[in-house]
Amino acid sequence: MVTRRTDGKLQHVREHVSRVRRTANDALILELRKDPATDIKALGENITLVLGDKVGVRPLQQQRAIAIYNLDAAATREELLTALASQAKVEENALTVKSLRPGLRNYQTAIVRAPEAVIQKLTDLGSVMIGPESKKPPSRQPPMHSKGRLEDPKAAQMTSSALKILQLNLNHCIAAQDLLQQTIREQSIDVALLSEPYSTGESSKWVTDADRRSAIWACGRSGPMQDTRSFQHFSRAKVNDLVLYSCYLPPSLPIARFGEVLDDLVEDARGRPRVVIAGDFNAWAIDWGCPRTDARGRILLEALASLNLETLNTGGRNTFSRAGTGSIIDLTFASETIARSSSWGIGDFYTASDHEAILLTLAGRPRALQRVFPQRKSFRSDTLNVPTFRAKLAGLQVRSTAEDSAIHVMSTLRAACEGSMAQRTSYGRHHKPVCWWNEKIDEARRNCLRARRLYQRSRGTAQFEPLKSQYQLRRRLLKKEISSSKREAFLSLCDTAEQDPWGKAYQTIVKRLRSDPLDTPCDPLFLDRIVTTLFPNCEDALRDHPLRHCEDRLKECSCEEVISIVRRMRAEQGPWPRRYPEQSPWFGCLTCP
Repeated sequence: MVTRRTDGKLQHVREHVSRVRRTANDALILELRKDPATDIKALGENITLVLGDKVGVRPLQQQRAIAIYNLDAAATREELLTALASQAKVEENALTVKSLRPGLRNYQTAIVRAPEAVIQKLTDLGSVMIGPESKKPPSRQPPMHSKGRLEDPKAAQMTSSALKILQLNLNHCIAAQDLLQQTIREQSIDVALLSEPYSTGESSKWVTDADRRSAIWACGRSGPMQDTRSFQHFSRAKVNDLVLYSCYLPPSLPIARFGEVLDDLVEDARGRPRVVIAGDFNAWAIDWGCPRTDARGRILLEALASLNLETLNTGGRNTFSRAGTGSIIDLTFASETIARSSSWGIGDFYTASDHEAILLTLAGRPRALQRVFPQRKSFRSDTLNVPTFRAKLAGLQVRSTAEDSAIHVMSTLRAACEGSMAQRTSYGRHHKPVCWWNEKIDEARRNCLRARRLYQRSRGTAQFEPLKSQYQLRRRLLKKEISSSKREAFLSLCDTAEQDPWGKAYQTIVKRLRSDPLDTPCDPLFLDRIVTTLFPNCEDALRDHPLRHCEDRLKECSCEEVISIVRRMRAEQGPWPRRYPEQSPWFGCLTCP
């Protein structure tokens, strides 16, 4: 329609089109290459004249968003645009109000998008007055609209909890699966999107596709997965407010079947606002750094064009390497709202797989109000200084009211604990390694990573074959160390089970059994039978007990006798919790008899 016109007004548009894509609303977007000789204003007038007012032309500029808080409930979009344009001295068409939603305390919050230069002007203002410009309003008559506080919404997003995702093709390797367990602890991973895993779990933390060749593993503190479903060659799970897809499309998949799988993926993801699609697609395209675009790459780009997703892959580093050659086939796509506040990169650690690990950090949504809870203090009871503790408690007095007495007792007790015991240190960044990890495996992994780097960089030189043999040797040694260490850890666990039946072995089994939440029984008859069995009526059994007829021979036990018995016991003995001896009767009897 554009290129067949006889007047030739839009003939040069075809020569400068660099990209054509569709939006989520099924609209068509044409991006033109920058040409200094092209007049954007004249081009826009010609396109408007030919196609009407349903299309628009604007220069492609880098835009940012800014958040405006504490707006009065009566403020409107038109008033906000007028105030921003007049105070920042810009045109109103340069600003776009993306949203204006209610906030806390009868205020509103607005999100405004504008070019980088305009955002900088708004940021320098600090606040914006919406409504009548009255510097000194009457004392008893507040202004119509209050000042709005301007902030960068990305800063608010980064302060909220972020989700760390690891994407990796394990290549069905047991060594890669073993190293993955240690990697998620070292990198504090919340969710793992896996392709070709060696094994998968059966708990609710795992979601796999129909062939078990792609999986989603909620391995961190991301919360339970919801809305899970398994498809052919991909799986889906909802974590918090994100919908995650893990895909694996093998190279042996026919082109027709490849397109059918992508059609199913697009159909399921359409209409979801925050989507992340990741996996090994075995497709090449110039858009993510490959030297050319093959048939699979074209089909993938066409299929995902309607979802308005952005490619997060950056740089030209290969995600798959073998025999000195590599390619970029592990891809990550995300919605536009997620891509603006995400961090994508390739991990610089050894994976024991032909594929590199991809680390993706997604910032959470901005929170209107974030509650700050006071940090709880805990103390080490093994460092207790009893005389100091007693001296600190000597000043306890009864106050006039119960509330004042409670506050006085708590403050005095806190001061006594701080003065007589060492405080426990919180290791928020410390992550305990897996039970079979040791220094030998750590050193073997470092040596294997270094050997692989030397081997990959020596392609085309005389050292290629010797370095290849050395890398294979290092790889075999690493697998051997992992296997032997896992066997020793298992045998040691079996030995501890013989000595301490309620020790580490018992805790491990109970943890595995409790991985899936059990349904709470709701049947009244079943609940009555449970209570009756656990708490039987013992009056009939105790009626004929010998102790019922020898009450006159029983001696009364005094508090001093109980305290003396407890003092002779150690903190590890007795029916109280072992992990928290300060909560036990032994602690109270020792300090305040």
